[in-house]
Formats: sequence, structure tokens, C-alpha cells
Amino acid sequence: MLDLSDNNFAGPIPHELGALSMIGTLRFSSNRLTGPIPQELKNCKRLFHLDLGSNLLNGSIPAEVATLDSLQYLLLGGNKLAGTIPDSFTATQGLLELDLGGNSLEGVIPSSLGNLQYISQNLNLSNNRLSGQIPSSLGNLRSLEVLDLSANSLSGPIPSQLSSMISLSAVNVSFNELSGQLPAGNWGKLADESPDAFRGNAQLCTHPGNAPCSQDRSRKTGRKNTQVIVALLLSTFIVMVAVLCAIHYIVKRSKRLSAKSGSVRNLDSTEELPEDLTYEDILRATDNLSEKYVIGKGRHGTVYKTQFAVGKQWAVKTVDLSRCGFPIEMKILNTVRHRNIVRMAGYCIRRSVGMILYEYMPEGTLFEVLHERTPQVALDWTARHLIALGAAEGLSYLHHDCVPMIVHRDVKSSNILMDAELVPKITDFGMGKIVGDEDADATVSVVVGTLGYIAPEQGYSTRLTEKSDVYSYGVVLLELLTRKMPVDPAFGDGVDIVTWMRSNLTTQADHGSIMSCLDEEIMYWPEHEQAKALDLLDLAVSCTQTACQSRPSMREVVNILMRIDESIIISEHHKK
Repeated sequence: MLDLSDNNFAGPIPHELGALSMIGTLRFSSNRLTGPIPQELKNCKRLFHLDLGSNLLNGSIPAEVATLDSLQYLLLGGNKLAGTIPDSFTATQGLLELDLGGNSLEGVIPSSLGNLQYISQNLNLSNNRLSGQIPSSLGNLRSLEVLDLSANSLSGPIPSQLSSMISLSAVNVSFNELSGQLPAGNWGKLADESPDAFRGNAQLCTHPGNAPCSQDRSRKTGRKNTQVIVALLLSTFIVMVAVLCAIHYIVKRSKRLSAKSGSVRNLDSTEELPEDLTYEDILRATDNLSEKYVIGKGRHGTVYKTQFAVGKQWAVKTVDLSRCGFPIEMKILNTVRHRNIVRMAGYCIRRSVGMILYEYMPEGTLFEVLHERTPQVALDWTARHLIALGAAEGLSYLHHDCVPMIVHRDVKSSNILMDAELVPKITDFGMGKIVGDEDADATVSVVVGTLGYIAPEQGYSTRLTEKSDVYSYGVVLLELLTRKMPVDPAFGDGVDIVTWMRSNLTTQADHGSIMSCLDEEIMYWPEHEQAKALDLLDLAVSCTQTACQSRPSMREVVNILMRIDESIIISEHHKK
């Protein structure tokens, strides 16, 4: 991390920063920096937080930098940036916040912004020179909480598709040239709560029945009478054609399904699943679910590695439908969208077997990375911090950004998949609960989870709480720091990693003794990185407190992890 914010630095941003390929955070906000944003920043492949706001930067926004897959926070507001907003945002990006407000950007709002499916905190394009219509693709941003498009020259109606933005808690579209009515959903409520956020649009109808809504209706009445007659004739013809097409389609589809049952429903065309993929195709690709294709077995099913024809590799999870976990897992995976949660590409149901298809993760699980690889996988501070942060952000999304809240209930290192870049992705929702869902309740009747990860309160309380996930996450942090399993023979009978670590922290107060409890590799890190590892240990202990109400929330955990990466001083209580 490099934080030079809130200073008086002037001049251009050095191009040499592009050589920092492993850096995670760059914060240069609130200075007097000038010149363009260096294109070389595109080489910072681990960069997840870029804050250049409140400077005097000019030139255009480099598309290669703005569309880095690793970026989660891109904050460029309050500069003199010009040109257009890059129209190359993709569904693989993990942006949570995008702030381009207070610049001199021109052109239209790019429709590719609708691909930013993980953006949840803020999308700010205010105080620019943007024109044209608001793209309907913004309706895809179902997790976005704050949208600010104010003080531009946007025109036309607010697309009805924006009614799908169910998480919006604040909107500002004031001082544009918008017209028509507001989208359905919570837009009317937002206009009632913050009328100033919609002012400055003379033709925008915020309350039906008032001007300009009533004027617009009276002006259109005469024209509509003629249009209605034409529309009726045209619609009758269209309906007849549609019925004939539907009959043809149904007949054709029934013939196809009679030959091939158990077709796979592809949920995402970008996942490149073959068209008309069937249950039989999966059996053929896995040699009738042969053991040689098995890459994992768990409580809720067996996972196979496969490839359909010539193309990318896939993981196929098979589940016995007589178990209750499959419906809830499908329901959760079909609704959540986050870069740190595995994406379901499709599913298939055939008699008593259900199958879930998702992208194959070449590094396996975090458990395998920590405990089973020979030779051992080297993990520096940056890798461990990003693994901890990614898993925390995935859980924080489930707990705080999903409505209703989702509790995983089986968080463990073997349920965290690792992609080729060691980006963690939470998987296996077979024991998950949607709190408040009509098919779930706020209590549980049996203890669920995996030995060593189960929170103490689950042994005596039937109340469902997300703090059980926090405890399990804390155990994963201890694994990440020690490379020891949650229940290890070295601890002794009946002793788990939480009890073992607390005992060592109580009896060994000096820095060296505490370090000896951690992974041997950490002993060779620079002193400031060892200090960060000890801060991470403090967080793990906090997450695994016996009293569930004393544990932090996952949102607080994410904030703590962000602060830990800023710390380079060994805490006093860790010194000898």
C-alpha cells in the first residue's frame, strides 16, 4: 500500500508506479497533482483500491486502468479529466465503488457500466458534461445503493428497467433535462424522501397527477385516439403470428426433449456453455461420473472436473435430490453476484440427481493450498491479506448487501475455492439459510457445520445468526496464519485451533514466542509485515470470541482488514 493522500504534493504521477505489480492500494487524493493518469498503472495487476480524487489531473481516463479486473475502488472525482468514459467495463470486474464526479467528462454514459454486477456502494458521475439518455443497462446493478447523475445534460426518460435497482437507498438526478415518469419500485419513495434530488428537470414527472404529468397526458389524448385503433389492428395481427410461432416452437421443442431429457439451463451466456447441453453430455464428458474425474467430495455432493468438446474446463457438482440442500443452494447461487462467490453457470435436473455447473478453479480449495500441496505453496503477506480480504468481502456481501440476508453456516477453508490468481471464491451453499425467506425461519433445530469451525453458541442456541459465520471465518484466518488444521493431533485430545491459540497467547506474551505459533514462512518476512500478520491474528481472535455479540460484523472485518494493510508499526503489546 502507498498512501500519500491529504498532502501538498504537486506535479505528475510517476510512470514508474506501474512497476509495482504487487501493490494493492494507491491513495493520492487531496493533493495538487497534475498531468494525466499514467497508462502504466495497468501493470498493477493486484491493485484493488485506486484513489486519485481531489487533484488537478487532466487528460482522459485510461481504459486499461479503469477496467482492471482486480479494482474494487476507483475514485477519480474532483479533477479536470476530460474525454469520454471508457465503454469497456466487463462482468469480470469486481468494482464496488466508482466515483468520476466533478470532472469535465463528455459524451454518453456507457452502457457497459451495466456489466458491473458487483458494484454496491456508489456510482457517481455527477457534475460533468454528460449528455444523451440514461442507459437501461444500469437496471442490472441490483446491489447498488447510491446513484448520482446530477448536474449533467442527460435527457429523455429514466428507463423503466431501473426499477430493478432494488438496493437503491439514495439517488440524485437533479439539474438535467430528464422527462417522463419515474420507474416503478422504490423510485417514488426516494422522490418523496429527497425531492431536491429530482429538481431541475422541468419535464420530469415525480408525482402522477401533477404538472408536467397532467399536461403531458392532455396533450397526448387526441393523438392517442387515432393510435389506439391502429394499435388494435396491428396487435391482433401480431398475436396471430405469435401464436403460430409458439405452436411451432412447442412442437419442435417437445420432439427435441423427447430425444434428450435433462437439458442444462444456461444461466449466463458469457460463461460459454455449449448450447443444448444435456445430462447425457455431462455423463459422456465424465465417463459416467468416473472416479478419475473427481476433484472433491463433500457433505452435499461430489464435484467432477470436465470439459465439453474443445473449450474451457468446468466443475460439475452432483447432488442427491432427496437431500434438502440442493433447492436452497440453487436459490442462493441464482441470486447472488459477487467476485468472491462462485458463479453458477447452469444447472440440470434428471430424476433424483441434480447437477450444478460452475467454472473450474485451477488452484483447488484454500484447504488444499494450505495443507495438501507438495512442495508447499509459498504465500507472502500480500497473498494472505488478499485471501483474507476477498473471503471477508464475500461474506460481508451475503450478510449486509443481500436482501434478505444469507447465512452460509458452513464456512471453512475447503469451501473457499481459489482461482489461478489465488482470488478466493466462497462455494457450497447446501447448508445456507436465507433469513426472512418464506422457506426458512430464524431458528435451527440441529447443529450444522464442520468440526473445528462450529461456533460455541450453536451447541445450545437454536437462534440463527450471521455471527456463526464470523466465528468460522476467524478459524479460517487462524488456518491461514498457522497452516494448522482446525482440529490437529498436535493440539491434544479435545483441543481445537481456537483453544490452542488462546492458550499460547495467554502464556507467551513476547513477540518471538507468539511468532513461533505462526507459519514458519512468516518468520522470514520483513518486520513490518510480521506486524501486519500479528494484527491479522488479533482480528482472528476477535472473530472467534466465545460471546457472539462481541464478535465484529463482516462489514467491520472488511474495514479492519483495509486498515491493517496501512499499518507498518509493530503494536506495543507485540513487542518484547
